[in-house]
Amino acid sequence: MYKNRIITNRLKKLFATFPVVVVSGARQVGKSTLLKHVFPDLEAVLFDPSIDIGAARQEPDIFLDNHPAPLILDEIQYAGELVSAIKRRVDQNRRPGMYL
Repeated sequence: MYKNRIITNRLKKLFATFPVVVVSGARQVGKSTLLKHVFPDLEAVLFDPSIDIGAARQEPDIFLDNHPAPLILDEIQYAGELVSAIKRRVDQNRRPGMYL
């Protein structure tokens, strides 16, 4: 059963204002659940430390081409190479609501 969070409206406003919104916090508190509930129509990619999903680590630009924004990148710390690729894209186009 999903519990509504106080931060829901603020999260929606931030995503409508900025190209990238980072949600951080302690483990197992519902960050991923929150994003999937608030943005159910967005594609979500869950990264794993042992699997290079779609070659995200080796070819981050190609990965982002294959997974266009808006996009939820869950556990992105396991694919840190994507951060630079996302920065380049945001520098070219600062439209709001690209990446969570």
